[in-house]
Amino acid sequence: MLLTSFIYTDRLGMEAKATSCEIVLEVLDKNNYMSWSVRMKTYLTAHDLWDAIEIETESPEEEDEATLRALSKKNFMALYVIKNSCGPESFYEIMED
Repeated sequence: MLLTSFIYTDRLGMEAKATSCEIVLEVLDKNNYMSWSVRMKTYLTAHDLWDAIEIETESPEEEDEATLRALSKKNFMALYVIKNSCGPESFYEIMED
């Protein structure tokens, strides 16, 4: 992982310094979605998280509690990876209230 620091202006116009631990070598911004998405898919696939991203056409039959917990954990881990590889502007677009 690559540790970077950058200065940005937040939504309130305040200058802030952010240090982020990037999952991929390229932080998502408004100009690089195509290359970022290729790297993100590769990372998620390598860490067995890509299936949490793909849309499932059939809902699983009866799942036990342990399986549902494992699926939920993978889903949140994939979300964590995606959110932590976004630059400040992109993060504000996808963060949940």
